[in-house]
Amino acid sequence: MLKEFKKLPYRKCVSAVVMKGSKFLIVQNKSYKNNEWKFLSGGVKRNETKEKTLFRELKEELGTRNFEIVFKSKYKSVYNWPDEIIKRRHSRFKGQSQTIFFVKFLGKFSDIEIDEGELKDHKWVREDQLRHYLIFPNQYKRFWRIIDEYNKLKKQ
Repeated sequence: MLKEFKKLPYRKCVSAVVMKGSKFLIVQNKSYKNNEWKFLSGGVKRNETKEKTLFRELKEELGTRNFEIVFKSKYKSVYNWPDEIIKRRHSRFKGQSQTIFFVKFLGKFSDIEIDEGELKDHKWVREDQLRHYLIFPNQYKRFWRIIDEYNKLKKQ
């Protein structure tokens, strides 16, 4: 990381691991290549709780409020963006500090209407397929920890 970027703060955001039955919802930002996917996420606005941010982002990007928080992970995902991303975006941040929520979708699959101004696509995938879609550096590893945390909670 360039010296000038090291002093920048991390952007506070939330990420939603959305699940319905045995499927996970992944999304593709408009700027992503065809093989790049993520769990839905968004930045926390000033004076906004993380829970409020979560539900605002879910509504804005997926067109529905039909969600329920299952749990907030004890893990945070903190990572740096590549220098070229910081430069291209003229970012005030060097990366993100994500609070991760595990969220249950209560509606029908057809209720999802993505914000085409922000997202290119979405898809529902099984847990064993996630490694093929979460391809950014350490992305799968970071989120596998959360999914493992959820699986352990289910067994209690």
